[in-house]
Amino acid sequence: MRRSHMMRFAVSIALGLGAIFLLGCGQRATKEPPAARPAAKTSAPLPDWAPKNPSPEFLRAARVLKPIPEDLLRQAGNEAGPAWAVMLPLVHTRWTCGWEFFGSLSDTQVQQFLKAKEVRIRVKLLTPEQKQLMERYFEASRRESQHEPNGGDGILIGMYKQGAAEDLSNVAVGFIFHSEYHSVNIRWWTTRANGQIEVIENTIGMR
Repeated sequence: MRRSHMMRFAVSIALGLGAIFLLGCGQRATKEPPAARPAAKTSAPLPDWAPKNPSPEFLRAARVLKPIPEDLLRQAGNEAGPAWAVMLPLVHTRWTCGWEFFGSLSDTQVQQFLKAKEVRIRVKLLTPEQKQLMERYFEASRRESQHEPNGGDGILIGMYKQGAAEDLSNVAVGFIFHSEYHSVNIRWWTTRANGQIEVIENTIGMR
């Protein structure tokens, strides 16, 4: 990977900028029924920004996810300038929410992610706990975006601008692995009335 590409990647992942894409009409969100999750035990090292008392979901995610390397964070800090000191704790909060959401996936969903490098669930099929965790991620994204150099609205407003229904009934959420950067992103797929699918996502960790 060329260094210039890595530098751009460092800035985008650390600042939490959402990537937006337009996909073909034929793609559909897969149904994934909720299932019980095993006890959250992990021997994996936790990131420095992990909560003092990590939730079971966070610990479970730590068995699969890795934190973004420090050298990328330093590069992002250099690019962001003075705003970085304010943004970094907000970035850590968003990552924590993303890891907890990932840790709420069922065994089947985690295995699907590991095998296919992607898992998606229609928002209306999320468990009440998962919906709450997703809403926490939305709030963390909104707070972080307010301090971005060019300003921003956060993930939820971004989806509404893409055509998401108010109740997100035409939206699927999940996680995707980008092998080029070894990054794990939380992603939302919004299906427009004409069948086109638009995507918005944030990086939350590595593999």
